[in-house]
Amino acid sequence: MSAKTKMLNSRQQQKANTRSKLKQVAKASFLKQGIEATNTRAISAQAEVAVGTFFAHFPDKMTLIKEIFFDEMDASLHQSANELSTSPKPHPCDFLYHYSQNLFDFYLEYREFTLLVLGQSLLQKGFFQTQLQVLTQAVMQRFDEVGVDESSSRIFAENMVANFQQVLLDMLASQAETKNAWLTRLLQLNRPFEHMYQTAEERFKG
Repeated sequence: MSAKTKMLNSRQQQKANTRSKLKQVAKASFLKQGIEATNTRAISAQAEVAVGTFFAHFPDKMTLIKEIFFDEMDASLHQSANELSTSPKPHPCDFLYHYSQNLFDFYLEYREFTLLVLGQSLLQKGFFQTQLQVLTQAVMQRFDEVGVDESSSRIFAENMVANFQQVLLDMLASQAETKNAWLTRLLQLNRPFEHMYQTAEERFKG
């Protein structure tokens, strides 16, 4: 390896380390002090870098907020996926309930992040719509597997995921600190679809 290559690798590593430190400092400050109360100058000072260095990594505070938000959300979704991969395939209501457990925890812990990023996403048809579409497809697949026709599967899945969306938004608007009552509400709303699935499964197996 040439000296030039070593120098480039060292600079890249230093840049990555600085970016990581900025995110760690910002995350801690956002969660403790609040996003509104934390400015880029304070983040830079705590990370021991110049304000100009901050802007070399993040063009604005919102970009940093989003990156932290999506990093943490990905970790939550991967946890759900890993847990589901080690257990028997759940029926649609159990599947949505399981994902909701982890997602509701995440959205409550990162409430201020969520309100900022989710609000923007709803206006711009961004990540949240994509997330709802992925959940809808996963629920549809489970109905399809027990012989429910595609049109009915889509209607069932879209209604179940709409219930998920409504409960999530109500939870965030309520200033709730725990998820349990909201998970119970989601189960109640989706109970008819659980019965539809069980009926279809019995017919399919019969």
